[in-house]
Amino acid sequence: PWSVISDAQLVNEELENLRQLNLRSVVKRAVKENLKLIAKEEEVRSAYEALRVARSKLMPKLNFAMTQSLIDDDRASASLGSQYERTLKSGLVLSQLIYSDKARGNINIEKELQRSREAELEEVRLAIIYDAVAAYLNVLLSRVGEKIQKSNLRLTRSNLDRAKVRVSIGIASRSELFRWESEIANAKKRVFEAQARRRQAMVSLNQVLNLPLDEQ
Repeated sequence: PWSVISDAQLVNEELENLRQLNLRSVVKRAVKENLKLIAKEEEVRSAYEALRVARSKLMPKLNFAMTQSLIDDDRASASLGSQYERTLKSGLVLSQLIYSDKARGNINIEKELQRSREAELEEVRLAIIYDAVAAYLNVLLSRVGEKIQKSNLRLTRSNLDRAKVRVSIGIASRSELFRWESEIANAKKRVFEAQARRRQAMVSLNQVLNLPLDEQ
């Protein structure tokens, strides 16, 4: 029951076979698996296509053409060899745009837009790393805070036990007993709040790392 768990000092509290995370692995996974960062990377990659299309306007172009004509035997014979019954023509045409203000301008615009997208990507990456590190440290701090509040609760309970002895032998009034009982209630409340903060910190870390939210 909560009355026991709240101030009990648990032995081997951590479950076995849990995912082990350190600061390096947290940053590495955040950069690789964070959904927001993945979406931004895909946006930058897809935008390269617009730049490639703009550059293609200045690239050499090779066109292949083939035509075929067919006339009847009488017309071919009447032409005295100037026309053939079946004619097949093919050819290659190589063209190159030498200069175009519009094409050059489009390329420069797309280059600037791509630099802007890449800068935004780097900004998102750094923000994700910051969020991951902050979430990781918050988990550690919340775990320490929970242990401190449990320790305070055990200390308060010890003071209550001593108060009971003092009241039983007549060297303290019952008001001292009531005061420590009130302190225990407040200490339990702080323990529950610390446990809630630890769980929330773990959820936030899992969210940044794209892990199941309830994973410990």
